[in-house]
Amino acid sequence: MRPPFRVMPFTGLVILFAAATAVHGEPGPGDIFREYLWTGPWGNAASWQRVTDPDAPHSGAQVFLPNRVNHVDLDDFAGAIGAEVYIEQWGGHAGTSSKRMRVNGHDWIDIPVPAAIPGEAGVNPCPEGYQYFTYPSVPIPLDQLHPGDNTFEFTSGRQVCFDFGWGQWGVYGVTFRIFYDDTRPHADGRITSPAAHSSFGDSLALQLSSTDDAITRVDFIGRYRDFDFEGNGVYHQWHYNYRYGEIARHLGTVLEAPFNLVWRTDWVPDQDRPLRVMARIRDTAGVYYMTDAVDGLVLSRPHRSVVLYEPDEVPGHWATRVGNSYQHNHAFIPHDLDRAVAAQLLVATWSGGHADSIGVNGRQVVPRVGRTHDYSYDEVAVPLSLLRPGTNELFTASRTSEHGIEVLWPGIALKVQYAGSADASATLGSPTVFADSLADNWTLGTVSQVAVNLEATEQTYEGQFAIALQSDTQGWEVTLVRDAPLDVSRYRAIRMAVFFDDITVAEPHWFLLYVDNHFPQSLLAADRATGGVGLDRTGWQIVEIPLDEFELNHPYIESLRLRGRFSGRLFVDDVTLIAHPSTHVATDAPVPSATAWLENYPNPVNSQTTIGFTLAQRHPVDLAIYNLQGQRVVTLVQGLRPAGSHTVRWDGRDRHGHRLGTGLYFSRLQTGTEVATRKLLLVR
Repeated sequence: MRPPFRVMPFTGLVILFAAATAVHGEPGPGDIFREYLWTGPWGNAASWQRVTDPDAPHSGAQVFLPNRVNHVDLDDFAGAIGAEVYIEQWGGHAGTSSKRMRVNGHDWIDIPVPAAIPGEAGVNPCPEGYQYFTYPSVPIPLDQLHPGDNTFEFTSGRQVCFDFGWGQWGVYGVTFRIFYDDTRPHADGRITSPAAHSSFGDSLALQLSSTDDAITRVDFIGRYRDFDFEGNGVYHQWHYNYRYGEIARHLGTVLEAPFNLVWRTDWVPDQDRPLRVMARIRDTAGVYYMTDAVDGLVLSRPHRSVVLYEPDEVPGHWATRVGNSYQHNHAFIPHDLDRAVAAQLLVATWSGGHADSIGVNGRQVVPRVGRTHDYSYDEVAVPLSLLRPGTNELFTASRTSEHGIEVLWPGIALKVQYAGSADASATLGSPTVFADSLADNWTLGTVSQVAVNLEATEQTYEGQFAIALQSDTQGWEVTLVRDAPLDVSRYRAIRMAVFFDDITVAEPHWFLLYVDNHFPQSLLAADRATGGVGLDRTGWQIVEIPLDEFELNHPYIESLRLRGRFSGRLFVDDVTLIAHPSTHVATDAPVPSATAWLENYPNPVNSQTTIGFTLAQRHPVDLAIYNLQGQRVVTLVQGLRPAGSHTVRWDGRDRHGHRLGTGLYFSRLQTGTEVATRKLLLVR
């Protein structure tokens, strides 16, 4: 059985170490259980069962009502200590809420929305507003089940966002699990290869040793970070799923002795913490046993690197069809693509066969993937010529009048293989954007309804030249673009000097600054709690905007954009980034002799933050988040790291993928004998 919690003293804190259990709540090391599969008859769809809101006002919904009552035979309750139902669940119509099930006519039981999908119920988009296919486990009270025929059924609530009057979702398969105590006879064995705390590279040799000749199947399962094809929003988990009751996308299966196999890691991403491996053993009686996990496995590939670039800015209701024919998310690449040797696009879809085009940065990679009216997960080779440093747009396009291609949570991701390490291409660089001229790597980008002079001499804040902006209309914008992303992890704010000359103000009016099109910030004093400029003031004015306010997805800047709704002329000068007080910034700075900084950006944290640290030499690293009670809530990095600068993202969730509440937390970095901590304010 799973080990209990342990309480241990450590550096003046009391830290709780929870046993690592499966992310979904399904079987973990030491569990003994049987499985009973249901895969139809579905009745109201070709290969899955529709579940419809009984009160749906849409006329088309009535065809599929009432929802079916299903049957499953359960015959083994001796020594039973618990039960759960594992559901292969299509999220269905965007916004569908209150997915529930019941057995044998008992009370309805909620089927949880994946905890790591963002949003709040009733907010557009709510968590239900994202398309997904996932595999929830629902605990069932044992006293609601009995030997023999058992009935179970599903129901649905209304659409709480993207509402068109038809709450509906789908079930592909259902697996009932009955768990037993330690006295239950079962086949036994243990993993003898790999050894705990060992390293491996391009492949991992797996071996289960047992003297039990009743074993009929061994499934090896790994816990590591990879694309979230399970659709629950968690990248680091025990990776596998079921397809009509059969396990899939695990490390591999062996059906007869010797129980050996080799797991290839060609496209397994670099890991920020050790891996774990366990085995699921089935015997001739159909009883399963989960072996103890082998811990501390280190993936080490000095000759190559594989990086998973997670999607961000994923749209709700990603169903591309006529009337909504182009949708996309982004993936950010901060590394040197000259070292890249191969790339993949990763996407889970429902009805992917209805696409006209799927691609990267406006170029088609493949016309379509998967099937129509069905689920699919696909990995598609991407020409390296289509990728660029910084933000990459991954899109689907379709004008079909049929169902449309759904891109399922977490969206479209990228993997890139590199020769050697994935070196950063985005450098810290100079903090200056404009001072007498645009700094190196900065150019004038999009200009709309405004004349731009980069060598104005009529008014200057410092030096010889300023930027002059002249507009005769009430709405204008100008963009400055960097040809490679600028690392701003050590900067806290952006500052500029502004001079207004002969301004005519409209109502309403605004003066906005965008950083990479994120959360525009007003530069006007009337809109800000502190600082800002006034359109009616004379002389040069200084405005400083904290970078935290832009809520950047990544600690990099690719563009700055000014938008105004007033006419006339203004001058802009001395556009620069302001470093944190404790940070010394130099483009040619040597690697420091100690841990130089532990920083996170943004802070306060809303959806995610990037934590950075620098090592003087190769060191074992332990980076974790703690709450005010001194409890370690999640480990972010654990293991050896090379000298240099490193970054890792935290999405405000604990080790199980659950969203943490608003409050004060601490990041704690230990490298050898050095310890650094930093406060994090999480705001929901």
